Parts: sequence; structure tokens; C-alpha cells
Amino acid sequence: ANKDGASSKVLNLPIVERLENGLTPGEDALRSYNLSLESGVPRDWRKDREKVEVVLIRHRLAVCATGIAGCILACAQDQLIMDNVALDHWAMDFLKAMCFISTCITLALLYRMYILQELFERIKSHLGNLTPLDPDVELSTPLYSKRFWGEFMIIAIICPPGVGGSFGILNWNNYILYRTESVLAIYSTLRFYLVWRCVRDAFLQALPKRHTVAAFSHIDLGSAVAFKVILNGPWATGFVGVVWGFNIILMSYWWRVAEVSMCLQEPHMHNDPECNERHAKIWNLGQEGEEFEKVNDTFMFNAMWVIWCTSSTVGYGDLTPTTHSGRVVAGITAFVGVCSAALLTAAFSSVLTWSSEEISAMLILQRESARRSLQNLAASYLIKWYRRSREHRRHKTLDLEAGAKALARGASRVAMHHTGHAKAEFQKVKRESQVDLADLMSDEVRVEQIAARTTFFVAATEILVNKATRMRQGLEALLHTPTFSP
Repeated sequence: ANKDGASSKVLNLPIVERLENGLTPGEDALRSYNLSLESGVPRDWRKDREKVEVVLIRHRLAVCATGIAGCILACAQDQLIMDNVALDHWAMDFLKAMCFISTCITLALLYRMYILQELFERIKSHLGNLTPLDPDVELSTPLYSKRFWGEFMIIAIICPPGVGGSFGILNWNNYILYRTESVLAIYSTLRFYLVWRCVRDAFLQALPKRHTVAAFSHIDLGSAVAFKVILNGPWATGFVGVVWGFNIILMSYWWRVAEVSMCLQEPHMHNDPECNERHAKIWNLGQEGEEFEKVNDTFMFNAMWVIWCTSSTVGYGDLTPTTHSGRVVAGITAFVGVCSAALLTAAFSSVLTWSSEEISAMLILQRESARRSLQNLAASYLIKWYRRSREHRRHKTLDLEAGAKALARGASRVAMHHTGHAKAEFQKVKRESQVDLADLMSDEVRVEQIAARTTFFVAATEILVNKATRMRQGLEALLHTPTFSP
């Protein structure tokens, strides 16, 4: 685009002059691209922001798919261990090989994704700040990114084919043996952070002209904005529920691995002589005289029950952690559960809060209901008033004894009370039925209507002024007389 003289002239305009001409910081650069197209020069896709963004999002989806596939394969290795499948079984080697291939593909796609991310940032800087655009990103660029190396460490650490083993640690004075495949399977579940990147892109893609708005507002449309959009939208309750449920499943898997000792599995699952010692089977949690026989519980639903009770801050107590790592998992679960409960409460309160439109609608419905019941209340009031008046006249005409007169006065006061209550109810409903429609609108709706009417009034005034100016110029040209300004 810079090879064209017209486009270079547009790009070199000062920022104030571009704004006075109605150009945004990005529109002038886009105009230069259009000029290059009109001149017959083919556009490089690496200079097109939309195309680069589409390719970048596709790479993020591919990284997420291959990364989660490797995580599932790693968890399948751990499931074979829980089922006491021999460590040299062909299924174990097959899963390790497929996990290794999936991880290599994920790392290659991740490297390519960071190159596209650098190219996308350069295009944003070129359109926003008019910096020179160099689409040739060096292949070594991701190596200088700390974030890339962080993701590399999360994804790359796996148990490759032909490699395995176990390691034992002391849990208080008790001995517990873990398989390397099981521990790395837990580590591989950290790859689920890749899902959030895809969810973020899905919600941000629905925002129109997001890049232009972000450039003028000087904000970064990233994870923070996407998280706020989700929690302030109609899908907030479902999102929090899904995240909470996923955390329960994930923490249940961590719990099971943390609480299972290989010493208590089948004999062919370990060759550690320490497993034959007493403290590998009879445990004591640091309390004198409270020894118990350690038993592995590999049933996933029992782990989910413990995590659910912990996450909901109930703490049923029938199953408790017996290892340090199990207590760490329980602590993480409790923290995430409290945060999820708070977010779910906020989401429910947002859903149950009346909007300005709903408040106006309910007030209008209340007025219509008052109008419907007004006639019945008027009839009831008139009937009670007539009965009270008739009884009062009848008592005056009759010659009653002292006791009968007292009863009559009491009945008259009761009738008067009922009549007064009916009158008050009638007047209340009458006031509600006579409320003007404008008074039933909320403050936000009123402000919007006033703003719309003001805008219309300003536009109509400008039209009238323009018409008056043209009429004035026409009269001046017709009469050939100078204009006298007041």
C-alpha cells in the first residue's frame, strides 16, 4: 500500500487532520489497502486483519482439540493402572505413543499460533498508530515470549513411550507409592485452560466493530472483557453452573489419584520393597492409638461425592482425605466452590432483578387491573353505603329500649367502619386507574425518550434553519438589496 502515492499521502496525514476529515485511526490505512486493490496489486493475506484473525482463531481451536486429546489419552493410561492392567501391556504403549504424537502436533500448532499472534499485533499497531507493517515475522519470535514457554511447559511434560516408573513419599509416618503415569495424567489436565481461549473468542466475535471500539476506548478486548460479558449476559447462570460442574469432575479425578497407593494394588503393579513394610498398609495420621488399614477406593463416584460435599461447603464427613495431597485438593475445591457459589448467587440476582422495561410493563398491567376492578369496588361501596343509611333511618323511626339502642349504635358503627374501608379501597384503586402512561415509565425509559425527542428537535431545527437560509438568499437575489442583520 505504501508504494502508491495516493495511499502514502493518506497515511502521512496528521492525526488531527484525519479526524477532521472524518477518518478513524484505522480507516485511512484500510483506504490505502483499497487503493492498492484498485491499482491491480494483489493483497497479501498477511496484511488483512480479518483474514489473519480467522486463521489465528482456527489455530487456537486446533491447539485446543489436539491438547485435550492428549490429556484424554494420558487419563486413559491412569485408568488402565487403576484397573490393574499390566504396565507392559500393548494398550499402555499404544496410549503413550498416541499421547506423544498428539503433544508434538499441539506444540507445533502452538508455535505457529504465536507467530500469527505477533503478526496480528503488528497489524493492529499499523492500523491504530500507523507504524510500518512488516508481515514477515521471524521464526524465532515465539522463543522470546515468556508466555509461550509457560504454555510449552504445561503441554510438553508427558510420559513418553517406553518410559515409566514409580516414586514413594512419606505421608506423616506412612508410605505411599505413586505411578509416574498417574501424576503426569493429573498434570496434563492443566491443558483444559485451552478451552477458555476458544470460549473467549466465541463471545468476542459476536461484538460488532470490536477492534475500532477498542482502539478509541483504549481497552484490551481480552479475557477480562469476555469474562465480564459472560457474567453480565443471559447465559451467566449456565456458564457458572458448567464451570462448577467441570471443577467437581476435575477435582474428583485429582482426589482419586492422590488417595490411591500403588502398594495396595495388585502385586504386579509395583516392585518397591518398601510396600512390604507395615507402614505401607497400616496407617496412622499422627494421632496415637488411631491406626487403620489403608484401603484404595478407585470408585470415581465416591470421589465425586467427597468433592461435591467439599465444594458445596457442607462437609458430610463419611469420607475424608488421608494424604497431604488429598487435603490440598480438598482445599482447592473448597475455595473454588465458595467462588462459584458467590458467582452463581450474583447471576441469579441479576436474572431475578426487574429491568426498566419490565417495571414499566408491570405498572401498566397494574393500572389495567385497577381499571377492571374499579367498577366492582364502586358497586360494593354503594351497596354498603345504602345499607348503612337505611339502617340508620330505620333506627331513628323505631322506639327501642336502652339495650336495643346500644346494640343498634354498635351495629351502625360496624357498618360505618365497613363503608369507610370500602370507600378508601375504592379511592385507592381509582387513583391507580387514573395514572398517566408517562408516569408509569421508569427513569431510564424517560431519559431515553427525552434524548430521542431532543435529537429529533435538534435535527428538525437544523432543517428549518437551512430552509430559512435558502429562502433568505433567494429573496436577496430577487430584490438585489443588502441584508440587514438585527
